Amino acid sequence: MPSTAMIVLFPSNHQVVEVEGLRSGVDGSFKNSAVVTATLKDPSGGTVTGVDSLTLSYVPESDGVYRGVISGGFGPPVGSGYVLYVNAVSGGENLHIELPALIEIRRS
Repeated sequence: MPSTAMIVLFPSNHQVVEVEGLRSGVDGSFKNSAVVTATLKDPSGGTVTGVDSLTLSYVPESDGVYRGVISGGFGPPVGSGYVLYVNAVSGGENLHIELPALIEIRRS
């Protein structure tokens, strides 16, 4: 599941982190019963409070879609250099994704 996307997160806002179309790296089938977590690291490698092993739950009747909610208490400093680590385990298969993340003030 290669990606060059950047995720943008907003401090002091509830928001959803979503993984779409989680598939087996072996046979390409959708993974609908995986254990999926996300952890946000700051530019110095420290774990950001509120996004530490955040559970992403399977969206019923979807093809490999998982969502987790970040609470409004999320409040890291605005800036770049953050990385969102997403890990999934399903049926003996592992998935690891690292997405660059930007923290910015919500304007609308």
